[in-house]
Amino acid sequence: MNGDLISRSAMLRHFSDWQMECSAVGSEREYNLLDMAIKGIKNEPSAFDVQKIIQQLEENKENAIKAIEENSPSEFHMIKIKDLKELFEEYTREQIEIVQKGGV
Repeated sequence: MNGDLISRSAMLRHFSDWQMECSAVGSEREYNLLDMAIKGIKNEPSAFDVQKIIQQLEENKENAIKAIEENSPSEFHMIKIKDLKELFEEYTREQIEIVQKGGV
């Protein structure tokens, strides 16, 4: 993959528009070909930008940790926050590994 992502919904919209045009002019063969293409596209898995997802996961982790820190007034809570931070770190690492492996 060359990093070039396309919009699945935009492609389906264009194919549906072309299919309607084929129907209007009575072009059954082209209509059926577009119908097969639309069904094929709908059955394909969605593509995504791995780096953007990883960046979003990291940002979500940082925001969660910051919110916890800002809302924990006592020293006792700070000890528990350390545990929560470690959980967020581990959870985010696991999510990133899943994304990098293609969801497997």
